Amino acid sequence: MWPFHQKETRSDSNINMVFNSMIDDTVIDAAKAMQIPTVKACVKFIAGIINSSPIKLFKLVDNTVEEVSDNRTNLLNDDTGDLLNAVQMKEVFIKDYLLKGNGYIFINRQGNKIESLHYVNSNNVTIINDVEPIFKRTEILINGKKYYDFDFIKLTQNSTNGVSGAGIINTSSEILKVVYDSLVYENALVKSGGAEKGFLKSTKVLTQDAKDKIKEAWRKMFTDTDDNVIVLDAGMEFQSASLSSTEMQLNENKVINSAEICKLFCVPPNVLAGTASVDEYNNFIKSTIIPIYSALVCELNKMLLLESEKDSYYFAFDPKELLKSDMEKLFNAYRVAINANFMQIDEVRYELDLKPLGFNRMKLNLADVLLDPVSGEIYTPNTGTKANINGRSEIDESRS
Repeated sequence: MWPFHQKETRSDSNINMVFNSMIDDTVIDAAKAMQIPTVKACVKFIAGIINSSPIKLFKLVDNTVEEVSDNRTNLLNDDTGDLLNAVQMKEVFIKDYLLKGNGYIFINRQGNKIESLHYVNSNNVTIINDVEPIFKRTEILINGKKYYDFDFIKLTQNSTNGVSGAGIINTSSEILKVVYDSLVYENALVKSGGAEKGFLKSTKVLTQDAKDKIKEAWRKMFTDTDDNVIVLDAGMEFQSASLSSTEMQLNENKVINSAEICKLFCVPPNVLAGTASVDEYNNFIKSTIIPIYSALVCELNKMLLLESEKDSYYFAFDPKELLKSDMEKLFNAYRVAINANFMQIDEVRYELDLKPLGFNRMKLNLADVLLDPVSGEIYTPNTGTKANINGRSEIDESRS
């Protein structure tokens, strides 16, 4: 603590000058942005949800969808062939997309086969665009070596060319700078002493030597020493100074700025805190997560599929993975699917990673009456009676 008289503003001014010199001309980059707690929490939260749903490859055959086991899904979900595994690769990939506006993954091809996937930090990427405004062409330089756009999985936002974009550190740098500078200012306040501010009142004039001794005793009181008691002479009194307007504003703005940063990521604060209702969480998934899924799946279909595959193959995320945390909702959804004959029991058990029972029959409700709209035949399973809308009827002899 630095003792000072409340009416003397010179020391306050000097401190503020030091603080202002520390925070002037701050340039926000990804590293500084990730030092802001709310930014880091939003990035990790979104990337975690993206990573929770595996990427699958499907094939459409005669209007029937089949899941395909392929090396490309293994690269996207497990072993990338790089030092980073799939979870780590997608986490930094999504972080670059959110903060910088562009994420890059290099596709290592050997002929038509994809051998490995490699994350590339966007700081190492230089984009050279053609001047043609309609039929756009571009080249990508990595440490001076030339590549083409089809060599990369690219995820961009606010982009006009499909290969480079702008993230929140570009589009919302001012709010990030305010929050970051507030952290720097608060840190400087702590380093200045960390004790309650105030001033000493004395009924007599003190010599400079006496002032220096009091200041030194006060300094020792708030350091890690055994000297933690100050004895004030007769006629001396300590009076606490109230927080300055700047300090009070910092405390009030912390909550406001945190909520504003959540808006940048389209993450409601109560979702981040885990207090959101089911409807609020579902709205967050629809407005924030699904658009990122859609953009990434579109890029995977464009870059990882052969031209001969694009008519029948497609990549997709499994949305059921997002519901596994809500088991009641998940089981109710499967119950409806079984009762409506959209799925069989063993298909549900397969989705839940359970051993099949070998039960391949479908459930029928005997109370239902079945109508053939073409022939006009009506069949009642409960009684085994067949009828026709024209009035004819007969008994199903095979029912017994």
